[in-house]
Amino acid sequence: DALLNLKFKQEDIDFIWRVVAGVLHLGNVQFDEDPTNDGSKVADPSVLEWVCQLFAVSYKDLAKALTTRDISVPGEGTKTIPLNRETALAARDALAKSTYEKMFLWLIEKVNESMRPAKPQSRGKERYIAILDIFGFEIFELNRFEQFASTMQMKSFNNFSPSTFSTWNKPNTKPKISTQSTSISRIRPNASK
Repeated sequence: DALLNLKFKQEDIDFIWRVVAGVLHLGNVQFDEDPTNDGSKVADPSVLEWVCQLFAVSYKDLAKALTTRDISVPGEGTKTIPLNRETALAARDALAKSTYEKMFLWLIEKVNESMRPAKPQSRGKERYIAILDIFGFEIFELNRFEQFASTMQMKSFNNFSPSTFSTWNKPNTKPKISTQSTSISRIRPNASK
């Protein structure tokens, strides 16, 4: 309902769910070594097929993108080289991260766009929203991309000081704006992970 209240079209909401589900399912794609070309192949094609349905891309194209790399060789043109299992896993994680990041940035832009008033206001008085996501995925038995993203976020967040949050909250302290004061202390990543 929140996205509908922000005047998102149902097709945009469906897009968000498809991308999030696709990224999560992409993390389930595993690779086996392929002895025929010293590269790798998708271990369970049904898992990648589901990702392809969610992303609306062809299986052949996505499987090729995850298991090979095209390189340009001067005088010889473009050559396709196979990726070993570990490199294919890294390609999978890079695709998941990039896809989620692009969708998240698009989502923030759409939210801010929906909050813009019909009449332009004077500079500096536009409404916008900023989102800080500090929650990770530590409950998974196997952490790859999810743990990396969480760790990077926590490292970034740990560089913020309490004064940063105070500065961000100053506009809310004007008269007639009710805010709840929150005590911010430095957050330290769990060193045991």
